[in-house]
Amino acid sequence: RALIDDPARVRIAEAPTGSIVLFKPCFVDFWATAPGDVETNVAELVGYANEVVAAAEARGVRLILGTAIPRVPAETDPSLVEAHRRYGEEMARLAEENDGVVVFDLNGALAGPDGALRDGYALAPGDSHLSSAAYDALDARFFTLLRDVRQRP
Repeated sequence: RALIDDPARVRIAEAPTGSIVLFKPCFVDFWATAPGDVETNVAELVGYANEVVAAAEARGVRLILGTAIPRVPAETDPSLVEAHRRYGEEMARLAEENDGVVVFDLNGALAGPDGALRDGYALAPGDSHLSSAAYDALDARFFTLLRDVRQRP
């Protein structure tokens, strides 16, 4: 647990007031492999996000919450796709409930119709780390979002 939210809280505490911080879980933080795992996995990750939202608000830091990064097809099953979907919904809810919080939909940018990482977006067929093509796909969306966040009062 401390491996996810403690470093985020440290970075937020170090950030100058008015900064913008991106918080996103790693693809390995989603471990749901059976229907019963989804609720537990999502609740755990939403708990981390809630703590990060509170830290950002206390510090006067604007926060971008990233949704799930999909995995390669060989590592994707319906439970994982459901966990990604549910987490995205929860991040949208947090953004609606908290001023200064917005969502960056990583999953929407990177997942194919099956919920797995799109072809060409993985370093290798069995490696869900993102390729330069995936980062290229994210760049324009991220920098547009960042510009919009900076322009908000």
